[in-house]
Amino acid sequence: MKYPGMEFSKDEILANEIFIDLRDKTLQDEIPSDFLQKTYKYFDEFKNYSMFKLIRTIPKTSIFHIHSDVCCKPDWLLAIFEKHKDKIYTRENKHFYYFDGPPPEETYTLVRKLREESGNPEEFDQRIKDQIVLLPKDIESMNPKDLWDKFILGLVSCFGVILH
Repeated sequence: MKYPGMEFSKDEILANEIFIDLRDKTLQDEIPSDFLQKTYKYFDEFKNYSMFKLIRTIPKTSIFHIHSDVCCKPDWLLAIFEKHKDKIYTRENKHFYYFDGPPPEETYTLVRKLREESGNPEEFDQRIKDQIVLLPKDIESMNPKDLWDKFILGLVSCFGVILH
């Protein structure tokens, strides 16, 4: 199970499968290969994508936009770090990775080691949480560029663990 501790109904599982299939079809057949680099170039074409048409039918009280592969609570992520403490590595304490064996380069450091050496494991954990979570106070107090940079860092910093 991808999300331990969470149970889904048959309808929810079916809906998820439909979204995943449509997402994959949209990515493969409809979205140009340079889409991510030139998003604004294709802005007017969004309304023609199958996935967009389906999303437009969802009631307004539903989640409209979510990065489901990184939608997790920080405490859950830290629990994964603890459970796999001899397999979670980092580079510059910004990006985190899961390796079954030794990492491919010496530039990776075991997160467990950094946490122990920090002298304050709770503060170390809080720094990770602060890195991966955007709070309303961040949105209100940060300029758009810094806010975007924090969003991207939070989004990509844990891919190497979550998507393992």
